[in-house]
Amino acid sequence: MATVQRDHEHRSQIEERRIRNEAAIEEARKEKALQEEKLRQEKAKAEANVKLELAAMKRAEEAKLAALEDERRAAKEAAEREAIETSTRAASEVAAKEATGHHIDASLGILNGSKTDGQSSGNIFKAAENALKLKQERLQKYKEFEEKTRALGLSSIK
Repeated sequence: MATVQRDHEHRSQIEERRIRNEAAIEEARKEKALQEEKLRQEKAKAEANVKLELAAMKRAEEAKLAALEDERRAAKEAAEREAIETSTRAASEVAAKEATGHHIDASLGILNGSKTDGQSSGNIFKAAENALKLKQERLQKYKEFEEKTRALGLSSIK
């Protein structure tokens, strides 16, 4: 009977070890699954943060491009306004000089003779040269502005 009892105890101990081993294995499996879930959640959170940062960077870049485009457009419009003002001013100066020149020439009459036509065309020529020179300077400034903009790495301006 002692052998049967020892055999029974031995079997019980083996069964208890097996149950403890299975419980430990199940606990390790649960722990591993919990760790994997935590890692998955952290990864998803990190990806969401990256997406938010990328979206914010994209919005900032778009705003920067829009601001540069507005600045470029404003500079172009200012250059065009200045060109119009300059040509208007030059035309009015030429007209004023012509009117003054003809008035003086008319009062001098015979003394000036044919110099009136040469002087008025010379004045027109000078005014046109000055207007052209100013326009070229504005164009050069505009080109320099565009080059600076491209140098900033914002070459997507059309």
